[in-house]
Amino acid sequence: MPSTLGVNVAIIDQGKILLTQREDFEVWCLPGGGIDPGESAAQAAVREAWEETGLQVELTRLVGAYSRPRSGQWGGHIFLFAARPLSGKPSPQAGEVIGIDFFSPTDLPTPLVPWMPRRITDALDESITGVAWRHSREWLFPPDYTMKDVLQQRDQSGLSRRDFYLRFFGQPGEEGDVCEVPGLNGRGIEASSVHASDESLGAQEPAIRVNTAVLQDGKVLLVRREDFDLWALPGGRVEAGETLAQAARREVYEESGLEVRLSRLLGVYSDPGWFQRGLHVAVFIGNATGGSLRQHTSETTGARFFPLDALPDDLQPEHRCRLEHVRQGLAHGVAWRQSSGWRFDSQMTRQQIYALRDHSGLERAEFYRRHFIQSGPLEEELEVGGDG
Repeated sequence: MPSTLGVNVAIIDQGKILLTQREDFEVWCLPGGGIDPGESAAQAAVREAWEETGLQVELTRLVGAYSRPRSGQWGGHIFLFAARPLSGKPSPQAGEVIGIDFFSPTDLPTPLVPWMPRRITDALDESITGVAWRHSREWLFPPDYTMKDVLQQRDQSGLSRRDFYLRFFGQPGEEGDVCEVPGLNGRGIEASSVHASDESLGAQEPAIRVNTAVLQDGKVLLVRREDFDLWALPGGRVEAGETLAQAARREVYEESGLEVRLSRLLGVYSDPGWFQRGLHVAVFIGNATGGSLRQHTSETTGARFFPLDALPDDLQPEHRCRLEHVRQGLAHGVAWRQSSGWRFDSQMTRQQIYALRDHSGLERAEFYRRHFIQSGPLEEELEVGGDG
């Protein structure tokens, strides 16, 4: 089952934070929801804030990414944005929200969704940005349970909605909350990586990927992709059962042979048109801590370090943009919207695109430029953050 991808919004006004009370379980949480096909992570955050609270907001920074692996259909990855209200009056969303209010950090309502205190603390501390956390919670339902199944069990349990939630959703896992990437405040511990299988591209939900800028003496690690014969940052898909940080470390090792320590999450880069359903890439910064550089894998034909001010010409354009942000030393969590100009049918798989590539008569790099990149410069827009 693919992981879900969503957003939370911490709307902060005069030191207080806005929380909503869910109708289904009568527990309090930050407003948020899923990222829809065709929108960026930042656009989803602004939309969800409006729909759930009645407030128009301005996003001020990307606080970080929060992953819940191995939690049935509700496992996934959340991008947390801090925001300030611009206009409107707090009003609950009919059918989903039954309570809404601003709360002092020292007087939060109960019960809270178990992973909310960590996110609230991070959002209120303006020095924290670019962190990545893993939430460990015990999943007490069958793996194939849907929301409909859970709600049916709730109604037949004889428990109040709150008690049902606390009994079945509030149980901590063995690890609790683990900070995998410290961000700018210098905290965090390492977590082990996991290996998982490939996934198909036939789904219609927005896709999540990772890239990592591995830095060493003013240079950055690049790998040469076998499929399109272009240099790129190491990275790839997030497999079921792993966090964004685990995926980033795994991809670096698989593609280059290097072990890496992640220091912060630079930001999230969204291409709403990718596969006509949306692609969101979490870009991390880190440094090599072990392993040995290997030149050939099943997906790459080369790996080497390049000076940040002398990058190769045949570099994927969207990766050149991300490396420029690394070179500039952007200090706050950022959210970018990039448009690469998707030209394929939304139902095409990766294998079908490769077949089209092989029958095109074009060199692999030229096929990529012609079919994946718009004519002219790559379109991009900074949506959140960016202060150096």
